[in-house]
Amino acid sequence: MKNLFKKTMITMCSAVMLMGIGAVSANAATTTVGDFTVDRSKSGYSSPYVVSISAYNGKGGEITLPTTAEINGTEYQITSVGNAFEGNESITGVTIPDGYTEIGLSAFKDCTGLQSVEIPGSVDMISSSAFSGCTVLNTVNFDDDTAASLTINLGAFANCTALTSIELPARLSSTRYNFLYGCDALTSITIKDGAQKFAAVDNVLYNVSSDEAVMVVYPGGKTETEYTIPTEVNGKAVTSTAMHLFRNNPVLKKVTVPASITSLGGYTFNGMKAIEEIVFEHETAPSIGSEICTEMNPGSKVVVKNEEVAKAFTFCKTSRFFSNEVPNLISAIAGFIAGKYRTGEYFIRAGKMTIEQLDEVLDKQKEMNESGKHVFIAELMVQMGFVQEKDVK
Repeated sequence: MKNLFKKTMITMCSAVMLMGIGAVSANAATTTVGDFTVDRSKSGYSSPYVVSISAYNGKGGEITLPTTAEINGTEYQITSVGNAFEGNESITGVTIPDGYTEIGLSAFKDCTGLQSVEIPGSVDMISSSAFSGCTVLNTVNFDDDTAASLTINLGAFANCTALTSIELPARLSSTRYNFLYGCDALTSITIKDGAQKFAAVDNVLYNVSSDEAVMVVYPGGKTETEYTIPTEVNGKAVTSTAMHLFRNNPVLKKVTVPASITSLGGYTFNGMKAIEEIVFEHETAPSIGSEICTEMNPGSKVVVKNEEVAKAFTFCKTSRFFSNEVPNLISAIAGFIAGKYRTGEYFIRAGKMTIEQLDEVLDKQKEMNESGKHVFIAELMVQMGFVQEKDVK
């Protein structure tokens, strides 16, 4: 009876699930509005409809997206731009009407003929790579705010190499990334009056929504070859950098990071084309994201002050981007932690002992092992007086 009851319950639950899936599928529909394909869909049984542009079949030029679509006899407001234009080479200008709330993932990515875009005040989400790779895009207009907030995600305007300036809306409320990396001509970043959570100072964008400031976007077209991250902006301490902050910067040769920076986002210095030197003024290591010093200009180096900070940058050693003020010791530590050097080689490279002394230690270790007394090489180095116990620790 128990097995029969269990089988019955599983069958009933499966039937309910299938009914739910069927209901969601049944609510999906597609229609055509002029040159545009429009989809109606649901993400779940009780979710509201999402009506979005899913394809474009027109001849290009300057276009205005439709505002409504009739589906199965009902008129719906179109609120989203899906992945409808990626790779399109024919559109030159886009006007998105008021009422749209989202520009989706890669919606206009690699639209290499797109020169201008008008974004309504109702948009509260610009997704990752939405306009990435629009290489002739030179005008981005944000209409006056009607939505309460705006999130801009990773690389939304990345590699827009013709963009020289951008004025962001006051409703900008959230971003954890440099969404303008690779914009090599960009020199001016401003934000409209009334902004509460972000500020543009000297054409650099900061998140100032908390007690501390986060440096978010550094424009790739600034001509200065040396830059020191400020310790304070608008009366708030600058304590961290957003992901991809200097990514692919083509100009900077030297960046100085003050000790006030306690956290570095991933890919902060990734792909810097001209960089020669990154200097950290820290006595203690900051928190470090992934890949912060990868794919940099060959021959560039990271300069630190002491052993503790050096340990945090081990991966820069393995990427050949590591230097310091006490090169033998810190280089040896970094190489040892990375598994590049064994114990004996570490102490030689650190200047703590000679090759001859190491040979003595190895001979002694072999002699003791053969007599059945096993001992770690580091312990033996201390016993023989070649290094101190604190060095081993």
